[in-house]
Amino acid sequence: MVFHNPFTQIQTVSQLQYASFQRAVKEMLAKVDREHVQDPKLWRQVQFLTTIGPAALPPHLLDRYNRLINDMLTVYDTATICAYNDPFKCGLKLEPELTVIMARSRDWDELQYVWTEWRRKSGQKIRDLYEQLVDLSNQAAKLNNLKDTAEYWMFPYDSPTFRFDVEDVWEEVKPLYELMHAYVRRKLRDLYGNMWGQSWSNILDVTIPYPGKNFLDVTPQMIEQGYNSLAMFRLAEDFYQSMNMSGMPPEFWAGSVLEELPDRIVICQPSAWDFCNRRDYR
Repeated sequence: MVFHNPFTQIQTVSQLQYASFQRAVKEMLAKVDREHVQDPKLWRQVQFLTTIGPAALPPHLLDRYNRLINDMLTVYDTATICAYNDPFKCGLKLEPELTVIMARSRDWDELQYVWTEWRRKSGQKIRDLYEQLVDLSNQAAKLNNLKDTAEYWMFPYDSPTFRFDVEDVWEEVKPLYELMHAYVRRKLRDLYGNMWGQSWSNILDVTIPYPGKNFLDVTPQMIEQGYNSLAMFRLAEDFYQSMNMSGMPPEFWAGSVLEELPDRIVICQPSAWDFCNRRDYR
């Protein structure tokens, strides 16, 4: 499965260029003698810069790795379905149509249809690509002298007991979570709330513990005051600056995608990017 998209082609070329830079830095730092680095924080930075993840793959495999990711993202971003009980109303995307249906519909048959159909149009097509990606990811981990991808993901936490630390934290919150889950499960039944069922905010109308009590909804006021996506980003920036953090650079406001683009189909999941030039962060 290969998707021809000029934007992903540009991305793939950029990814290969960055990987080449990572390999060059690794080769340079590999000559550094541990005995000559007394500062443990500095040595930790050296370890991070010499553990380069997928960039350790040979160029042809790295190219395949990047294309697999881009192909999966393309499937995810472009998957559409037809409406429940209206086969001629098609082209419904995850954002915003399907997300709104999962949030607002209380029709079990419609929710089951949307849940299943979207996964048929996305997950089934991604499965084979994902299996190939896992294999390449594990190969990359071994080239970084790590056992597998799981060990590579845990490497930044710098803790040999990381798995047990996470389990301990989970055991601490588990009693509260089980109580909440039992309460919501009884109210929930067959309502999902969103495409993954992990957020309960959209089913507050059936799970709210004190029915009849007024619930504060700020949306009408935000609309009345003319809030848009840019205004909300500015408000978020004001909040962080109130804690003495730096404001976003001009490149962020000039280059970030804050609203849906008219010339392409994208689903923008929240992410943060450092362009490694000490001025552009998005």
